[in-house]
Amino acid sequence: WDAGPGTRALLEIWGEADVQSALDGNFRNSHVYRDVACRLAELGFERTPEQCRIRIKGLKRQYYQARDGLKKNGHARKICKYYDEMDRILSCRGGPDGRCTRTRASFSPTGFPVPFGLW
Repeated sequence: WDAGPGTRALLEIWGEADVQSALDGNFRNSHVYRDVACRLAELGFERTPEQCRIRIKGLKRQYYQARDGLKKNGHARKICKYYDEMDRILSCRGGPDGRCTRTRASFSPTGFPVPFGLW
């Protein structure tokens, strides 16, 4: 995985409400990661479903470590390069109905929405 466009594209797709909803509470989620991998391929990033799953797992681990570190010493962004994106996605999961309203719109590094695929 690169540290730029491929990971950002993965996070855009994985962070969508329909993907998060499909993953929520479903331990048999290979079909979801297969869809994520297909959509990444459409954007020019050839990855297997297993590569996508492992990358997300690693990013989640980095995010939770950084979040815990932020509470202690405020150094989250040194540990997790994608902290803001992960926080936006994972904080949606804790909402009152467990769903996020994020759709196929993407978010730029400044946090402003941009059309999917343009960033």
